Amino acid sequence: MFRKKPNIPPRPLPPTADQIESDLGKVSVDDVVLKLFEQGKMQDKTMSEDVIESSSKNADILYNQVKCLVQVTEDLKELLTVLTKKDEVLQISESGLKSMADEIRQQSVEALK
Repeated sequence: MFRKKPNIPPRPLPPTADQIESDLGKVSVDDVVLKLFEQGKMQDKTMSEDVIESSSKNADILYNQVKCLVQVTEDLKELLTVLTKKDEVLQISESGLKSMADEIRQQSVEALK
């Protein structure tokens, strides 16, 4: 009735950082993954440099950006509350309109009899 599970060898351990680096060193320059990896490294490097420069030189600008982000987040929360309330009102209006339409249909059917 039940089959015996086949013996599966245990999973290999994940490669160490040194093994990964040596594998990356052996990859050809035309490798797609390597190109994506290098692009990601360059983006990370430029982004981190930009953040370091802007935070060290322009702490006020960074503070204002964070302040603006917090304000926008609060505004979005308020808008979400307003939209939720308006959605509830629309749902109630929709059910009212549907019941009115049903009543009108019934009245018209009765009038035609």
